[in-house]
Amino acid sequence: MDATLSRAEPIQPPRFSVLRSMKLGVFHIGSSFADILGSSLWNYTMANGMAALGGFVATPVTLLLALRQLMVPLTIWAGHLSDTRPIFGLRRIPYIWIGRGMMLLSLPLLPLATGMILGGSAPAGWAIALVSFLAFGVGTQLSGSPFVALVRESAPPERQGMAYAIVQTMLVAAFAFSPIIYARLATAIVPTVNPGESALRQYNLDIFSAATVVGVTIALIAWVVSIAGEERRNAAHSRIANDDYKQFGAVLRDIIGDRRARAFFGLLALGAMSGFAQDGIFEPSLRQVFGATFSGAAGIVGVWGIGLLLGLVGSIFLTRKWATVEQVKVTAVGLVLASLSLFGLAFAMWTVNAALLIPAVLAFGLGFGIYTAGGSPLLMVMTLDARAGVYLGVWSMAQLLFRGIGVALGGVIFDLASRALGSPASGYALVYFLEAIGFAACLYFLRASDVRAFARTTQAPSTAALTMAD
Repeated sequence: MDATLSRAEPIQPPRFSVLRSMKLGVFHIGSSFADILGSSLWNYTMANGMAALGGFVATPVTLLLALRQLMVPLTIWAGHLSDTRPIFGLRRIPYIWIGRGMMLLSLPLLPLATGMILGGSAPAGWAIALVSFLAFGVGTQLSGSPFVALVRESAPPERQGMAYAIVQTMLVAAFAFSPIIYARLATAIVPTVNPGESALRQYNLDIFSAATVVGVTIALIAWVVSIAGEERRNAAHSRIANDDYKQFGAVLRDIIGDRRARAFFGLLALGAMSGFAQDGIFEPSLRQVFGATFSGAAGIVGVWGIGLLLGLVGSIFLTRKWATVEQVKVTAVGLVLASLSLFGLAFAMWTVNAALLIPAVLAFGLGFGIYTAGGSPLLMVMTLDARAGVYLGVWSMAQLLFRGIGVALGGVIFDLASRALGSPASGYALVYFLEAIGFAACLYFLRASDVRAFARTTQAPSTAALTMAD
C-alpha cells in the first residue's frame, strides 16, 4: 500500500463498543420506517384506493417500487466518492446525509401523488410519484455504502465484523417491529373498518398521510441519533481529493481481476437469490397447498422470523470472541442448514406433508440467520482499507440486486413449473428445491473466496495481523 493511501487511514484504530454499534444500528430503525412507508404502505393504499374505483392496476405501481433496485449500481459510485472526495474533512457522513435528505424530502410527495391519482388527476399524480421514487432510490443508494463504511471504521480490524453483525441484527429487528407500529396507527385512526382483516391492509389516504408524518419523524430522529458524532474532521481527509488516486474504472478492474473477490461476489449474489426466491410465493404456497388462513400463514412466516433472530443472535453471542476470519465456519454451517431445511420444505410441499412444514420453516430461519451472522462480518474482511467505500458498494450491489432477481425468478419458475407439472404444489416444491441447490453451491464460492488469504495479502500488515489473531 502506498504512502498516499495510508494517509487516509486513521493512525490509531477506534476501540470497539457494543453500545456504539447499537447506536449505529439505530440508523436501521429509521431505514425500516422509511422503506416500509415508501413500499408496503403505499402499495396497500394504492391497491385499496384503486380497487374502490373499479380495479387495481399493478404495472405502474410495481415499476415504481422496482426503481430502487434498478439504481443499486449507484451505491458503488457513492462508495468511491466517499473514499476519494471528502466534504469539509469528512468522508462518510456528508454522503449519508445527502442521501437520507433526499429520502426525507421524497416521502411527503407520496400522499400528494396518491390523492391526485385517486382523485382524478392521474397523469400529474403519477409524475409526482415518479419524482418521489426516483429521489428515494437515488438517496438510498448514495447513503448505503458510506454508512456501511462508517460502521466498519467504528471498530478496530479484529472487531469490525462484530460491529457490523450487531448493526445487521438491529436491521432485522427493526423490520420486524416497525410494521406493528404502522398497523397500530391504522387501528387507532380507523378502529372499526374491518376487525377481521389485517390492519395494514386497511390503509386509505387519510391513514397513509398520518403514517407519512409519523414515519418521516421517526426516521429523521433515528438517523440523527445514529450518526451524530460518529466521524471527526481530519485534515488528511481534506487532501485526499488532490492526491493521485486510481480512477473509478481502474478500481473496479482491480476488484474484478481478483478471483477471490469474484468468488465472494458469487457467494453474496447466489446466497441472496437462494434466500429470497420464495419471498413472493411463500405465503401463497401455505394457503394454496396447505389451506392456511391469512392469519395462519402469517403465523408460519413468524416461525421463520423467530428462527432467523435466534440464528442471528445466537451465532453472534456464541462467536463473539472469535476472530473475524473464523466466521467462515459459521457461514458454512448456516449454508448447510439452510440447504437441508429447504430440501425438507420442498419435500413437504411436494408430498403435502403438514407435519414437516413447521420444522422445515424453523430450520430454514435458523440456517439463514446463522449464514447472515457469519457472512456479514466477512464483508469487513473482504474489503481493502483504502477502498472501503467501493468494495462495500460492490458487496451491497451483489446482495440487493440479486435479491430482487431472486424474487422475480421465484415467481417465474413457479408459474412455468406449476403449469408444466400440472400441480401448484410441485411448482412451489421446485422453487424450494432450486433454492436448496443454490445454498449448497454457495459452499464452493465460500471456499474459493479464500478469506484468510485475502486478509493476509490485501490488508496493511498491522490490520492483517489483528484480523488473523485468535
